[in-house]
Amino acid sequence: MFLQHFGVIGDPFGVTPDPRFLFLGREHREALSSLYYGIVEGRGFAVMVAAPGMGKTTLLRYLRQRMKGRADFATLACSFDDKNELLKAVMSGLTVEGGEENYFQNWQRLQGFLLDRRSQGRKAVVICDEAQSLSDLTLENIRLLSNLETTQEKLLQIILAGQPDLVLRLKTQQLEQLGQRVNVSCRIRPLTETEVETYIQHRLEVVGRKRRLFTSEAATVIAHASQGIPRNINTLCYNAMALACALGRRLIDEELVHDTVRDFALAEFCKSSPSQLDSGHNHQCSALLGPASLERAGVALPSNGGLMKVARPLPIHKDRPFAEDFSAQISQMLIRVDRLVEAIEKWRGIIPASPAQDAGDASANGNEKPAALDKLPQGKDAEGAYSKEDQPAVKA
Repeated sequence: MFLQHFGVIGDPFGVTPDPRFLFLGREHREALSSLYYGIVEGRGFAVMVAAPGMGKTTLLRYLRQRMKGRADFATLACSFDDKNELLKAVMSGLTVEGGEENYFQNWQRLQGFLLDRRSQGRKAVVICDEAQSLSDLTLENIRLLSNLETTQEKLLQIILAGQPDLVLRLKTQQLEQLGQRVNVSCRIRPLTETEVETYIQHRLEVVGRKRRLFTSEAATVIAHASQGIPRNINTLCYNAMALACALGRRLIDEELVHDTVRDFALAEFCKSSPSQLDSGHNHQCSALLGPASLERAGVALPSNGGLMKVARPLPIHKDRPFAEDFSAQISQMLIRVDRLVEAIEKWRGIIPASPAQDAGDASANGNEKPAALDKLPQGKDAEGAYSKEDQPAVKA
């Protein structure tokens, strides 16, 4: 929708873990170095923990790309309480031929494969993403895989990546033996305020935008509202760009980001005065382009904004991702964008409203023109009222 408007060749704030966009801040760089060292040195078990949305999966995909041609990777994303099924899943991921029903035969086949890879100077790595969700029995079966070794090194390198709860589980009596075998451990913490601004610009440059799009003040608001979590940063930046595009803006400033944050009911996380942000959560707001955004567009709407309502506010919490169902949220976002553009075009006279709608609006508002519309330039007075920077993105 806004690719051409901002001169980018792709979505800079997408929802998939694309390694092209990996931003190596201090925490991510240290984690990547630790995992790389553990694999190259054959240390066996490595653990990486981070809060949801911190980019664990993106970093792991980047690691796979970086070690392409030097290591074989298998990924486990679910529990395997049967140790032979786990063994077959690892063999399948590493493209080991076979996969018998006999556990001992599979063990020997996998061991032979790993020894052959070792003679070629290649490593074999098993990645367990979201490892905090794996059953105790699965984690114990994974521990047994570390017995594949020579007298000099482990033949199979295993990375357990998950949320901070994973560390607590590894300290329990049931998983004590596994915890003792962890030789590499790293934690990814949220981005700093300075890193957030660099992160935003980095993602824009990946899609071809060299010029600054977000002001430093806007990036500061995003840093506070997102708590430095990349997934939340992406969400806020995407919606700020959508709003800026609808308003015909080419630069995203602090005020516009404040409106985006307020529409998401995230004002409590911004270091701003009550006059700048409505921190109350009792009102209903849209997940995108809600009343605050429409007010910026000079559109006076009923109390519900004429948009789809969200039954509850959507604050960011430290203990869960920003959106539990991102696909549904994106669908609602696109609907609201279309409705905002249509509303602006109607009030600017680009698309005439239907007679029935005009009658309904007149009845609802006492035949009075909304106050916000009185402030808009009319007729010849409208010519030159907008700078090139703020020119509405619609054709007369």
